[in-house]
Amino acid sequence: MEPLHPCPCCGYFTFTAAPPYTLQFCEICFWEDGGEQSLSSLRYAQRNFLTLGACDPVFRHDVRLPDVSDRRVEQWQPLDTLKLPAQPLCNPLPQHLTALFEVVESHSTKQM
Repeated sequence: MEPLHPCPCCGYFTFTAAPPYTLQFCEICFWEDGGEQSLSSLRYAQRNFLTLGACDPVFRHDVRLPDVSDRRVEQWQPLDTLKLPAQPLCNPLPQHLTALFEVVESHSTKQM
């Protein structure tokens, strides 16, 4: 079984390739990892996930609830609690956020 990587929106390990730019959809929140999202769009998606269970209200019927076999990044928290500066919607994810994926990935491989 290949290792899974965390979704930037919900924190659950659902991607078969490491974000960003995987072009995969998370089956738990329906976030598409297209790589061109900004911090603002990720914040919006995380807020929706926390309140609706999906990254966008239109996808509420396309998601599934996490079950006991789903793993999540330890101490996952949305960007709003990290106090990162907002970026315009047209800007891609900044390099420091991409580095966060590497930190999460190195932490997750230590747990296996």
